[in-house]
Amino acid sequence: MLLSPKESAGFGLRAGEQDDIHNTSKSRYTLFIFPPFGLFSNKSDKEKLLAIMKKIEIYTKSHCSYCHRAKELLCQKGVTFIEYDVTEDSGKEQEMRERSGRMTVPEIFIDDALVGGCDNLFALEQRGSLDRMLED
Repeated sequence: MLLSPKESAGFGLRAGEQDDIHNTSKSRYTLFIFPPFGLFSNKSDKEKLLAIMKKIEIYTKSHCSYCHRAKELLCQKGVTFIEYDVTEDSGKEQEMRERSGRMTVPEIFIDDALVGGCDNLFALEQRGSLDRMLED
């Protein structure tokens, strides 16, 4: 695992985050979990890995404890995910509602398929299905 300044990690800012160097209230760091073979030796290695990885998206709100639990489980699984913080982004929140048909957070998608919320994610984990969904 590596705690790295976002701008030097090559993945850019978290979805929905402003790139404002004067705004010190936002975290300037993010957690990346690298594959066992180490850091990418070149750009094509990164592209190959991203092509075979599952696309995992999670819509969250900053004050939501269920969102924090869901993100923690995904981090424990060692997967990379895209987080859309809808706390103050009504456009992204509307997108979430249209995609999920639900109004609560978190809403989690794996390869564009709705998983549901935190309870759904943990139910998959308890049944032993989550690892298969993340690997297939």
